[in-house]
Amino acid sequence: MKARLNPAQLGLLIDRYLAGKTVYELGTMFGINRQTVAIILKREGVPIRRQCISEDLRDEVVSLRTLGWSFARLGERLGVNPSTVRNFLRQGAA
Repeated sequence: MKARLNPAQLGLLIDRYLAGKTVYELGTMFGINRQTVAIILKREGVPIRRQCISEDLRDEVVSLRTLGWSFARLGERLGVNPSTVRNFLRQGAA
């Protein structure tokens, strides 16, 4: 049986997303999958943020990656998906 959010939880989820929490963080907080969070937000008409990393952080990300940090660890530090980190670094290499 799927967990359903009550109206108060739904409002809290939306408020926290609008305040900057990621779908990953919200999924953990509410015990649901990040894809479910995204579906809920879309259904409620909340604009979904595109995951991105500021160019200002490129030197730091490259440095940490050189030190052996995994994409997962970098993603956790930056609050983005590991594939976002990988794509960010690939763009700089082009």
